[in-house]
Amino acid sequence: MNVIAYYDGAIKTTKHGSMFVSGSTKIVQLDNRLSFDSLKQAIGNRISLPNGKVVKDIHFRLPV
Repeated sequence: MNVIAYYDGAIKTTKHGSMFVSGSTKIVQLDNRLSFDSLKQAIGNRISLPNGKVVKDIHFRLPV
């Protein structure tokens, strides 16, 4: 499956709810059988994280 990864931003909370604000996106192709650690590694590889940097948090949103 293909997902859009938004990264290098911040979560903003307002009286209307929370949203992630970022101008950086990449399409990441994922296998639905990945472990959580493999998922973080796949996203980190796709967004070309520098050595020593890792994906720490993943927040998932499914538009309705």
